[in-house]
Amino acid sequence: LNSSVAVYPNPASNTVLLKLRANEGGDVIIRILDMSGKERLRTKATLIKGSNTTSVSTESLTPGTYIIRVDGAKQNLHSSFKLLKE
Repeated sequence: LNSSVAVYPNPASNTVLLKLRANEGGDVIIRILDMSGKERLRTKATLIKGSNTTSVSTESLTPGTYIIRVDGAKQNLHSSFKLLKE
C-alpha cells in the first residue's frame, strides 16, 4: 500500500468505505481505534494490486472521532474519520 487512503462518506453513519491503492496484493487488517487508542473494531480484507474499495460496518460505534489503521505484512497506513450517528 502507498499513502493513498480515502474514507467516505465522512462523516459516516452505518457504513464507511475505504478506497485503498495497493502497490501489491495481499491480506490486510483494518482496525478502527478510538482517540485513546483502544481498538473498537477489527476486520480483514484481501487487496489486489491497484485500486481497492472495501466497506466496513460502523453500526456498533458510538458517535465520535476514530482512527482507521490498515496494517499489512509490508505496509502500514493511517487515516482518521469522524463518525456521525443519525
